[in-house]
Amino acid sequence: QLWVLSEGLKGAALRERLEAYIVADDVILDDASDRAHALVCAGLDAPGGKTPEATRGEDVPLLLAPLEPGRWHAAGDGVAFRGSGTRAGLGYVVTTGPVEALPTPSGVEWTGDEALRWRIARSLVRVPDDVGPGEFPNEGGLDTEAISYTKGCYLGQETVARLKAFAQIRRGIRRVEGADAPLPAPGSPLFQNGKRVGELRTTVGDG
Repeated sequence: QLWVLSEGLKGAALRERLEAYIVADDVILDDASDRAHALVCAGLDAPGGKTPEATRGEDVPLLLAPLEPGRWHAAGDGVAFRGSGTRAGLGYVVTTGPVEALPTPSGVEWTGDEALRWRIARSLVRVPDDVGPGEFPNEGGLDTEAISYTKGCYLGQETVARLKAFAQIRRGIRRVEGADAPLPAPGSPLFQNGKRVGELRTTVGDG
């Protein structure tokens, strides 16, 4: 079996998306959103693999710190795994057991805005908030981690091959800052010298 963890898409939407691409295969999709729980730790790329955000005694480090980026191991009723590429500093523990069994760090528990600031500062895009159906993965800097240029046939291969051959990426995601109050909503147009140059995607106050 294969577990899919999505940071942005809800289970029903993700399942619908995946079902559209199942052709003549014996595949059963099960939405475990209502019975799965996740703990996310940030800062595992710090020296020693331990930060206040990921330390409570030995509980969390035992689950995450020994893991190399992109690797995983069994953890109780679920799995613990490290991100890879630009997400190497993130660790996840996903379980279908009681949420009380998750080792909760006692150091710093971030608010949603604090987590967003950390993510934006590292240019970690989220699908579909930052890069969605109207963009190519390359435009969000995902080409090195989310695209294979060597695998066999797949839907969209011709488009990807053209992007690889001609490198015609005219848009990209960038960090911008300003002093606007209140905070502009995602989707707000972005202007420079009176000319529209883009739109905002994820926005957060700088604290």
